[in-house]
Amino acid sequence: MKKIPNIGLLLIFTAVICFVVSTAEGKDKKSSLIIGALEHHHIQWPDWGPSSFPDKEKKYKFQVRVLFEKRGASWVAFKHNPSTQEELAESIRYYPKEINWFVTFNGKTLGQFRSTAPSSVSYYADVGLHIPDPYAKLPTVGKFTKEFSGWLDEPSFRPLVLVSKDNHLDPQNWQPTRPSKLLLKKCIKVFRKTIGPVTFCDKKYGQKPTRDYADTLIQHVKSYHSNDTQYLISLQLDMSHYKCDDISSDQWEVAWFYVDTGGSVRYIGSGMTLLDAADYDNDGISEVIFWRDGYNENGYVLFYNHFNSHVDFTWNYH
Repeated sequence: MKKIPNIGLLLIFTAVICFVVSTAEGKDKKSSLIIGALEHHHIQWPDWGPSSFPDKEKKYKFQVRVLFEKRGASWVAFKHNPSTQEELAESIRYYPKEINWFVTFNGKTLGQFRSTAPSSVSYYADVGLHIPDPYAKLPTVGKFTKEFSGWLDEPSFRPLVLVSKDNHLDPQNWQPTRPSKLLLKKCIKVFRKTIGPVTFCDKKYGQKPTRDYADTLIQHVKSYHSNDTQYLISLQLDMSHYKCDDISSDQWEVAWFYVDTGGSVRYIGSGMTLLDAADYDNDGISEVIFWRDGYNENGYVLFYNHFNSHVDFTWNYH
């Protein structure tokens, strides 16, 4: 029997190691926990983004946006917001080629389907997109509105949260509520401290930044509470008092505040709309996802660990 040369042993050993590593990576990728969004909206140009609709139906489309992955104790955003066409073209390789999804909303599973990565992407707003199975029955919730239209300002259905595992329950049971006057007063105080001086451009308050405006100009928008007495409260300056000629500043956007079980109020962000809440990683604590809307920017924000941590996924349009 001939002896295998050292070089032969080395090649065999290398092949075995590669097989083991690739098998392990395949298992890890398959079992990884991923969050995405099912988007259904109007498209501006027929070739914008991978579409699951045939050519004769180019006005609206479904698409999947792959957003976040759980790594250890943290949620991490997939590579996003490329600044060059080269980065955009390369971004596809950072995403899974195929994902099986569960559609979740309000503590329930609405459906299940598969999505696949496109062969290429053409626009910055395409980053992170997957193509849904064209034969899947994909759900929608609510009516066409501009609440989630984004920078393109076209009506759309609300995005629905997707999870790669059937983790849809909301153990904290976040529900709409009307906060007390005392709690609103505490939030208004934090609002003033966070937003700072505001420019109104009218006769009463002038065209210079001022703090001297009435609390009645700070309006309550929406609020939610959990079964363990946490609150999410949003406030906004009355837009009828915005008299400036340019695009309104961030000070005039909807501002969100988190109130913990002890009653402490904390500002968590502006220009956001709450999408859904659920325990996506099955650790007993609900995560909360917001839609983000800004100038030449849209995206999603995931809050977790009792709002002590968050991660963003955003994109631009040019």
